[in-house]
Amino acid sequence: MTPSSSPRGTPEWSWLPPGRTCTWQLPEGTHTDTPSLARVGIALLLILWGASLLLLRRTRNAA
Repeated sequence: MTPSSSPRGTPEWSWLPPGRTCTWQLPEGTHTDTPSLARVGIALLLILWGASLLLLRRTRNAA
């Protein structure tokens, strides 16, 4: 067993969708829990919101 693993599984980081994954062995094969795809939508929403605030600030300063 590696230092980052446990009897319940091995944790890793996933970039798409962002979050932790956990992989473990079952009698019927390997099982992996992954983060929800909703995290991609939330990240995209936050990025677009920040970009819109910057654009709004830039247009107000130009006026």
